[in-house]
Amino acid sequence: MTPLLPSGRLYGRGGRTRRGMALVITVILLALITIMVLGFAHMVRHETAASSAHLDRACAQGYSQMGVNMVTGVLRKHTTDGARVWASQPGALILPLEDASGSSLIRLGRRLPLHSGLPGMTALALAPDNPLAPANLNVQTFNDQSPVTHVITDQRTDPEDSTSPVATLPLRWIYLRQDGTLDESESPVLTNSANPIVGRFAWWADDESSKINLNTAWKRNGSNGETGVKSPLGTSHPASINLLSLATCGMTVDMVDRMHTAIAPDPYDYSTVKRFFNSTRELRDLDDGAGNFTTVLNRAKFEVTHYNHEPDTTFFNEPRIVLTTDKAKAAGRPFIDIKKDGATEIWDPIAHTDAAKLADTIDLLNSYLKRTDWPVAPDSSFQAKYYANKPERLTQLSLNIINYVRSKESVGEDVTKAVVPLRGDQAAGGRFQLKEVASSDIAFIGVTRAPKITEMGLWVAASGSRDNTYQAKYKLEIHLPANFGLDQIDLTKMSLFLTASGAELSGAPGETDITTAEIEGGNAILTAGGYASITRTSTVRMTGARPTTVNLRAAIARIRRLDVAPLGGAAACTLDGPGVAEKDIHSIEVDDPRVNTHRNDWKKRDYGNSFGRKNDGTEGGVAIRTLGKASTTTPRQDTDASGVITDASLYMPPPAGSTGNSSGQVDSMGELGYIHTGMESGGGAGVPWRTLRLQPNEDSAAMVPDWAFMDLFTVPVEVPERARGMLAPHGTSTAGRININSQVQPYGDAAQVTSPLERFLPLVALLTGVAATTSTGDCDTISIAKARTIARNIYNRTLAAKGKKYGYAETYDSPGEIVEIAGVADGGEESEAVVRGIASLVTTRGGVFMVYSIGQALKQTPNGNLVITAESRQQTMLERYSAASAVGVTRFRRLEHQPLAP
Repeated sequence: MTPLLPSGRLYGRGGRTRRGMALVITVILLALITIMVLGFAHMVRHETAASSAHLDRACAQGYSQMGVNMVTGVLRKHTTDGARVWASQPGALILPLEDASGSSLIRLGRRLPLHSGLPGMTALALAPDNPLAPANLNVQTFNDQSPVTHVITDQRTDPEDSTSPVATLPLRWIYLRQDGTLDESESPVLTNSANPIVGRFAWWADDESSKINLNTAWKRNGSNGETGVKSPLGTSHPASINLLSLATCGMTVDMVDRMHTAIAPDPYDYSTVKRFFNSTRELRDLDDGAGNFTTVLNRAKFEVTHYNHEPDTTFFNEPRIVLTTDKAKAAGRPFIDIKKDGATEIWDPIAHTDAAKLADTIDLLNSYLKRTDWPVAPDSSFQAKYYANKPERLTQLSLNIINYVRSKESVGEDVTKAVVPLRGDQAAGGRFQLKEVASSDIAFIGVTRAPKITEMGLWVAASGSRDNTYQAKYKLEIHLPANFGLDQIDLTKMSLFLTASGAELSGAPGETDITTAEIEGGNAILTAGGYASITRTSTVRMTGARPTTVNLRAAIARIRRLDVAPLGGAAACTLDGPGVAEKDIHSIEVDDPRVNTHRNDWKKRDYGNSFGRKNDGTEGGVAIRTLGKASTTTPRQDTDASGVITDASLYMPPPAGSTGNSSGQVDSMGELGYIHTGMESGGGAGVPWRTLRLQPNEDSAAMVPDWAFMDLFTVPVEVPERARGMLAPHGTSTAGRININSQVQPYGDAAQVTSPLERFLPLVALLTGVAATTSTGDCDTISIAKARTIARNIYNRTLAAKGKKYGYAETYDSPGEIVEIAGVADGGEESEAVVRGIASLVTTRGGVFMVYSIGQALKQTPNGNLVITAESRQQTMLERYSAASAVGVTRFRRLEHQPLAP
């Protein structure tokens, strides 16, 4: 029998078992707790590491963002003050000098980098795995390996050698210490344990306007042999930027058309826009399985973008004046505001023009012509250049601009299709007064699409009647210049006014329509380039001895005066003796048909006359006609490639909507090259064959060049509502233009790098297919090969033989400065055709910047080494703009952002 313990429990083997089990359970529990503690500690250790890694990653992203903030800060500081001018290029802003004030604020004088700096030679020599080696933006991207490509460009260090390595884009690091201070040293102190380095960042900002906008560019018909879909869009439409220039990258006509029709299913009409591309990568969706678009876009990625625009302001930071009289086409900007309310035509100045608006517009243009603070030629003005001794004549130049716009936009008078010139005089206060009849010494008349009076004479019979009345025959030559907008004109549809006066001589026939009988040969139709001789029989009265000189004035009219010669006082002409036959009388004539408005423009011929043919006489032994002779005036007259005077700019546009003027509007600022600067009307003799010179300037570098005037203007471009967000973002900017400041800083500058990076295909796209004039006068188009040559000249700022650098010598201050470059417009007046093809498609600044930035979180070890703990790369599109609702207020926004792998 088993004994009982005092407690009553059994004592023996079973009790010991229970105590053992309790011990085992206790040990197990302790083991579990230990494991849990160890697991928790392990978890904490890993979580701490993960948290640290996450924090490092967040820090790296923040450091990378600092690069974007740096660019934004620079743009805010330097591009938002309306008193300061600026320009841009990839990697840099062009600004006034730091101590600039007053008018110097609109003169460019320095380059400010939009990057963290080009590394020095010592840093560039470091091995890539050295912690202090420079940042490289252009790394291979691992998310795009078919084929292998790089983040920014696949361009080789030697573009002509496909086996050379892909270009790197090295940058200086900006180091950040623990207390928040920045250290810009390339060899920072790594032994400062009290304030160690915790991170670094680098950045570079590209200018998207120096690229081809794939959403707006298309082609020019003349560059592709008229194959594919023909573009109906005008010279100044960004669709004229020619994507066929990417042929060296594999682009074909078919691919170009597929890109455009993907945007606008009806390729002729932007109002049918389906959608625009949100990135250049989207074009790969157009591939037909052969990967052609992928190949092209990889090769051209450094040259193309999907979005850009420029502010479309002058280098006075003011809105450009739109060369149109149509308020709707001006889209809220300043324009040639002269139309009467409700007027649909503009050919009749009295019926269609508001006199007060016209005076205001002339005052606006004159205010620019008087300015003496042109950034490219300080202390000079157009008034001093053309009217130094006759400042009251300045209105003539403004009037010529306005009349050209009127002629471009007008169908013309119903019968003749001519445009009646604006005519008037100047009030005591200097304001222009529109008048139908104005013949004072401060009178003005414009040049329009109309015939011109070029020769006059008078024959008087040997004997008269008892009351001293003599038979007289008034001789008049009417010329219809070639390329003056009219193929022909019916002279019998016009009336003729004639008057003669002189010592003891008076009398004039009444103003009546021209008759066929009065026209030599009887042909009433005067064709372009032709001369018509008209004889009107009348009488004059002589009360004394027969004078040897008579003063003549004439006018031709259709509804109103089409031409008046001279405009002021009559011109003196030899009155031959009674024995001279009618056919042999002396006449007076003019050289340039446009320069016939002052009595001193009319020259007395040494012999006979040239009625009905080109004026070819002499006065005092000097040829009246100066074409083909050297220019001796300052400013220079129009000359051809050989340097002799030419009539190449004797031009007026055909009626609106007709062949040669289908748009019915000014298509390019380059058309300002047709504006005559030699007319002086009542102010004195004019200078024949001289128009605004859009060529290398042969005058003094201190004199404002004519091409600077182009920067004041822009032209109307149709922007359908569905395409407005792309073609005219914010209503205050224009998309698709090419920034001619396209040399990439610092990587494209041969003075800073041994293997310059190139970006000149956008300039090739600007030029390819542009109409040009050959040395023989034939029309041609610029081939891709020739465009590449000229583009390199533009890219490298290679001056023409007579070219000059203006303003800041390292960049282009004004779009017009492109004419100083070799191959652009250095072939004489005829070469201005190239300027007309590109003038409205170039800029010197952009409003969209692509910022590439890299940030790294670092740990500084006790032994003075750096350990990279995290890295972040970003690509951020930054937009600078002014909203139409808040003009003058500059805003910035991050338009798109994406992290970059690796």
